[in-house]
Amino acid sequence: MKKFLFVTTPALLLMVFLLPGTVMAQALDLTVSPISLDYSPKPGDVIRDKVTIHNNTAAPIILGLSVNSMTVDSEGNIIPGEIAVDSPDAKWISFGSSSVTAPVKEWLDVPFTISIPADAAYGHYFALVFSPPSSKPAGGTAAVQGNILVPILLNVRKDGAIAQASITDFKIKDFVTQYLPAQFSVTVKNSGNVHLRPRGNIFIRGTGKKDLAILEVNPGLGSILPQASRTYEASWTDGFLVKDETGKVNINWNKLTDFRLGKYSAYVLLAYDDGTKDVPIESALTFWVFPYTAVAVILIVIVLAIFLITYGFKAMVKKEARKIRT
Repeated sequence: MKKFLFVTTPALLLMVFLLPGTVMAQALDLTVSPISLDYSPKPGDVIRDKVTIHNNTAAPIILGLSVNSMTVDSEGNIIPGEIAVDSPDAKWISFGSSSVTAPVKEWLDVPFTISIPADAAYGHYFALVFSPPSSKPAGGTAAVQGNILVPILLNVRKDGAIAQASITDFKIKDFVTQYLPAQFSVTVKNSGNVHLRPRGNIFIRGTGKKDLAILEVNPGLGSILPQASRTYEASWTDGFLVKDETGKVNINWNKLTDFRLGKYSAYVLLAYDDGTKDVPIESALTFWVFPYTAVAVILIVIVLAIFLITYGFKAMVKKEARKIRT
């Protein structure tokens, strides 16, 4: 079974072979730069570039070089796939050799060439594949092999390119939440034929027009392939009472005036480049922050204080009345 990793930096890749009664693991520790490549060529252009690999292990590593296609399924998930040898796409990207040897504790440049056909148009998506040597376990056993993939996004500039996106879903995890964080998700669908990088903000407002918080959406400029959807997340954490990941409620005494209670609105405004200008897309929702546990405790304390004050006052009046009668 083969697994693919879209690389982060540093990249740690494990090759695990499952044998009867034993497990053997060999760690493959590489740093790869850049982690993705994005080009906007014209038909007929030739691109020459490189990926740099650092071998962090104590032994040289042989890596096979190949190219995969990248497509999306019916649900918008990115699917890497092998390119047939006789496919026209197989001639787009080439390396100087079929493999390289990454020396110990050194950087290695891996050059490649992208030849854009004269009749190419719009979005084309590939991945450079760096494959460690595979070992075949004994019969009847399974091998798990990981490959490092560096995505290549190509927007071939030609008349007819369509950059079009919309927000298909904007929601909050809990419509009524006791404590911050309020967790938002924004789903954007790319209905065009080139990839897009939407970016923007979520604006949080209370009863007034002043923005209480401005949250970034897609600060890393993650791409959406054509006909795919992608969900971005953001959290509002600025408040007096904030719950951490363990469920513990923390009190931020320096934000005593930021006690979040009541109805709030969230407005998301994103923009993407259609090749000539930034196109805005937007959506809005309302939600409530009502820390009923804290409110209940405060009310109990207030009621108890009123009771004690009232009881004490009545006791004092009775005491003074007895003094007068005597």
